Amino acid sequence: MEAMRKSWTDERLDDLSLRVDTGFDQVDARFDKLKDKIDFRFEVVDERLKQSATHFEMLEGRFDKLEGRFDRLQHTLVQVSLTMLGSVLIALFFGH
Repeated sequence: MEAMRKSWTDERLDDLSLRVDTGFDQVDARFDKLKDKIDFRFEVVDERLKQSATHFEMLEGRFDKLEGRFDRLQHTLVQVSLTMLGSVLIALFFGH
């Protein structure tokens, strides 16, 4: 095994600094490429969310209509029940 050098020359330090800077430049370039891909994917997700929001707004309108129909049905059922109750009471009162 080779003996370790105990001193660093300016030339060796400059070489190390250059290699470190080059490595970080490469990492930065890779992150820039990745950032573009991530930005594109978020754009796709944003578009899908907008479409989903439009779909849910349409469904909300349908649910409002359905809720109105249930309200009218409930009102009709109450009227029919009261009419039947009234008929039974009249029959009991005048039937004998």
